[in-house]
Amino acid sequence: MANEAGQKVFKEYRNSYFPFRTKTEVLNLKSAFLGDSLKGSFSLYNFGGRELNLAGAFTTQSGVNVNFKPEKVKHNAFTRLTVNLDTQGAAPGFTRENFSVFDADSSLLFTIPLQYTLEKRPILPAGAVPHLTLSKLMHDFKVMKKGTRQQVNIRLTNTGNARLQIEKLESNCNCLQYKMVPKSLKAGQSVVLTVTFNATNRMGYERKTLALFTNDPKQPTKVITFEAHVK
Repeated sequence: MANEAGQKVFKEYRNSYFPFRTKTEVLNLKSAFLGDSLKGSFSLYNFGGRELNLAGAFTTQSGVNVNFKPEKVKHNAFTRLTVNLDTQGAAPGFTRENFSVFDADSSLLFTIPLQYTLEKRPILPAGAVPHLTLSKLMHDFKVMKKGTRQQVNIRLTNTGNARLQIEKLESNCNCLQYKMVPKSLKAGQSVVLTVTFNATNRMGYERKTLALFTNDPKQPTKVITFEAHVK
């Protein structure tokens, strides 16, 4: 039974950032307005073969602080990593970068990808404004065979009363492919965004995102999440 439990953990925590394994390929802090703080908590599984002392662990990335609970983690045990990001002075847009965590003796513990999106705080104008409405914010492709493709249509509608400008579409994985839509929608106009998930060279549980950047003053960034279980 213990061996079965260990195999299950390794199956779920399949991404290796020695001495840890994680469920996801990247630590996603999601999005915030410039000047706000971002925070995320993530489970890490220690498979490094020895107990780790994470007291005093730190990162050299600007504005990023980390802490672990528990701080002492035995081999084949879990800890919870909390990441806090101060966005003062940061640039707007999507960021994905590797960040490194060091122990109290300044020895490298591990390096893992971190991603987030920052947008300018909107100044709400008086009068007519555009507003982007999506037919869905999440889609599950469910079980897929490795090497196959599936697609989904998502309706984008300008439910505001001024012209909507779609400034950019940005995905966190090249496995998500999409057909571009008109970059300008008049009030009440709808278009269909076709998104294809390509399961080539993918395996296991996948969770990817596609971000739409617009001139919607209330929510300039909309994020669509896609999930799949590739076998």
